[in-house]
Amino acid sequence: MARAVRQGLPVSAAVFDLDHFKRVNDTLGHAAGDEVICAFARVLRQACPANGVVARTGGEEFVLLLEGGDLPGAALVAEAVRTATAAGLGRGLPPMTTSGGVAQLSRGEGLAGLLRRADAAAYEAKTSGRNRICRWDLREAPPSASPSPQPNGPPDLRLVHG
Repeated sequence: MARAVRQGLPVSAAVFDLDHFKRVNDTLGHAAGDEVICAFARVLRQACPANGVVARTGGEEFVLLLEGGDLPGAALVAEAVRTATAAGLGRGLPPMTTSGGVAQLSRGEGLAGLLRRADAAAYEAKTSGRNRICRWDLREAPPSASPSPQPNGPPDLRLVHG
């Protein structure tokens, strides 16, 4: 990430959460849940471009960092992950969907701020119906400002899949 910032390249993050994952563990058991996690990780790795890194951040939550990837590009990758997940993770695995959020690093922002915004967009995807990708566009934020809600409504979240 530091290299991309030094070179003036965009950096984006996509945060994913498997929808209703707890149901898999509760009804089919933790072994089935582990298989779903592994299959979803394969989907992420297959969708991840060479300039990306995939990480599991906990439970059924994953993050994809794209060095050199702008917001529209990150949204396309996230949508590919969502579509592949909804199409099926593999034979013998339960049907699953994923909700995700994408954001692009803004000038002066650190990794924590970027991930916080992508996570907030993922939360919006979950609360607005699941099985969708939302993106958070920051418009001309001051270099060290942290994102804050719009005065008359929620943060500037854009629905990519409706």
